[in-house]
Amino acid sequence: MHIRTHFISSALIAGALILGGCATTPDPAKVCTTEWIQPRAQKAVAEVQRETGRTLKSLKKTAEKISDGGALSTFRAAGLLSSVQKLVKSLQDGRGVRDLKTLAATCDNPKILRDGIVGYMEQMEAPKMLMDMVRQLDFEQMTKRAQETTPPVS
Repeated sequence: MHIRTHFISSALIAGALILGGCATTPDPAKVCTTEWIQPRAQKAVAEVQRETGRTLKSLKKTAEKISDGGALSTFRAAGLLSSVQKLVKSLQDGRGVRDLKTLAATCDNPKILRDGIVGYMEQMEAPKMLMDMVRQLDFEQMTKRAQETTPPVS
């Protein structure tokens, strides 16, 4: 009998926690203020920088050498390709970008995602080619996909 009582108690507690979690899901109309969004977006951008900073600096150096008339050796070309692939992967799947997508989806505002990524790339003085590529991303579609797969931020 004791095991049955323990099981029922555990089930009731788990149910209460699950229902309590649903009750705390934020209402975008109430939470999507500048004061609520800004620290979360800054934290996400800091994570993007942590994930991509070295790669972006390497790409920037290589772009500067090429624009100064430097030759692109086979080794450097391979490194450049690898760096671009790594950067693209981080900008698609990295934790910081996922956090920005979640914020954008929660507030139904793709501008949060766009401003976070583009602003970071501008701050880092990314090469023009990369900036053009990033500006062409479909931030609305990225936000829409995040809305379909991500629970709101609390």
